[in-house]
Amino acid sequence: MTSQTHEDFTLYITNEKFYLAPVKPAQVTKPEILEIDRVNYEFNLIDAIPGVYGAETRKICALLGIVQLLSGPYLLVAREKKEVGMIDNHKIWEVGAADLIPFARRMTHLTPAQVRDNSEYESMIQAVIATRSFYYSHSYDITLSLQKVEQFGERRTNFAHLPLHERADTQFTWNGPIIRDLSAQPELRRFIVPVILGFVVIKKCTINNKPFTFVLISRRSIYRAGTRFFMRGIDTEGHVANFVETEQIAIHGTMKASFVQVRGSIPLFWRQVPELQYKPIPTVVTGTGHMSAIQKHFDELIANYGKVVTVSLIDEKGKEKSLGETFKNFMLHTTTTMKYVRYESFDFHKECRKMQWHKLSILINRLSAEQGEFKYYFHSDDDSSFKTIQTGVFRTNCIDCLDRTNVVQSMLARISLQRQLEQMGVLSLGEKVENHDVFESIFKNVWADNADSISIQYAGTKALKTDFTRTGKRSNLGALQDGINSSFRYIYNNFTDGFRQDSIDLFLGNHIVDRYEGISVPSPLRVYQPWRFKVLPLILLSLVAAFFLTLLMPAEELIPYPRLWLLIWLVASVLILSIIYSNGSKFVNYPRLNQRQSDKEKLL
Repeated sequence: MTSQTHEDFTLYITNEKFYLAPVKPAQVTKPEILEIDRVNYEFNLIDAIPGVYGAETRKICALLGIVQLLSGPYLLVAREKKEVGMIDNHKIWEVGAADLIPFARRMTHLTPAQVRDNSEYESMIQAVIATRSFYYSHSYDITLSLQKVEQFGERRTNFAHLPLHERADTQFTWNGPIIRDLSAQPELRRFIVPVILGFVVIKKCTINNKPFTFVLISRRSIYRAGTRFFMRGIDTEGHVANFVETEQIAIHGTMKASFVQVRGSIPLFWRQVPELQYKPIPTVVTGTGHMSAIQKHFDELIANYGKVVTVSLIDEKGKEKSLGETFKNFMLHTTTTMKYVRYESFDFHKECRKMQWHKLSILINRLSAEQGEFKYYFHSDDDSSFKTIQTGVFRTNCIDCLDRTNVVQSMLARISLQRQLEQMGVLSLGEKVENHDVFESIFKNVWADNADSISIQYAGTKALKTDFTRTGKRSNLGALQDGINSSFRYIYNNFTDGFRQDSIDLFLGNHIVDRYEGISVPSPLRVYQPWRFKVLPLILLSLVAAFFLTLLMPAEELIPYPRLWLLIWLVASVLILSIIYSNGSKFVNYPRLNQRQSDKEKLL
């Protein structure tokens, strides 16, 4: 299929203009070059570049958007890309590296404080891009599932001719907020590619000497996007944190099939604010419109996917108990008023304790009737009437919608793939996917890699429990690795996620930079902290260092009464540590941007 957008560019940079000249043009009647005025912020198409002798030139892969910071607008361009593979003859690319190029040639119009703030804003945008999980295509609707492409095409006769960014599902288009100025001019459509954040893997596979393509795509929502502890629950519009649509695709010859699942935070107003505790207690917010938000959430799911089976995997005891019981009560009410919604709870940790992971089959059996009813999308180009659609979706969640969730989703996906490959004739009736070792390894590792990618984006580390996903068994080594990842999650969630949350809010336009920040408008980046909260950790580190240095010193070089000094240092360290811990919220790296929302929702 012919590319709908230009693929690669030479970027010419002059004092007054940017020129984007396509290296691999889309099919157009005449050459077109995008001219961007750096001074007047105007966009025009021209046939040829005027004399640009001495201009700086760069090779770029895609124009991702235009970001507004303190110094003015910036071009955000992909400098490197990696081919992931092909879906139905359409190439899919991953953004490898990106550049942020300012329109302003100098920053003399900024105060020194604004220059510092602008530099921090730049680092936030670069931090988001550094996630390295952004994907795009020049001809494929990567924001849409196969079934949606088919359904939209049937409803709109001109759908195939629409620009990709106009077809795109805004919920999953991560550069949507930064391409608005470009998309406002229809003639620029061949310079715009919609970009998703999530996970894409495409594998060429063979079973029984029959080749097929195995694809897994996860699309993260831009609504209520953020980090693990700073973005929980639901908002008043029905959007939930960490909402991810995962589509598993199989293509064999002219036959295509896909199975879609979703995950998302527990759809209540609740918080789990970090305060240096290892696992803060989840708290349901009282006096808010839970029911209204829940209904909006499920109305949206039903409109997009059909019937919904909500699978809750949270604990029925311990810190998660109260949240789980509240969720269950609201869901029981929801299921009586919304006939297309069913609730299924399964205490994952209780049922699978002591590595009894075979008990997951209990849950899968409970869901088997709906999985057969929901079917999956299937289409064969040989016979346009030979088609089925997926009529419902499994919405799975645990407390984070990461580790337990991915395990269950991979099991449901395996069942669906088994049926798809049988229908395609790749497997004979009754033949099991797991009996083919090479593909079995591919399947398990792809789903484990999907878990790692989504977990890194939300929690900062790779997923837990992936040893089961990769091998089908839970191991002591896997449990040890989970402990290491949990420790790193603790560090990231308490000491770095505020910056990451700010970066996401800035990238998605949840925080709009005011050009007068730091002058007539207070800078949100300048957050006051009392001196003691900066000095106490340094004193603690010094005491701990002195303690261990004393242990390493030869006995004859120790000062008199060494055990007494060791005890003093130890007591002082414990005392300062207890002070820090009791004032935990003062040491956590909280978000600084989008304060109006944070104050209103108390870091929901």
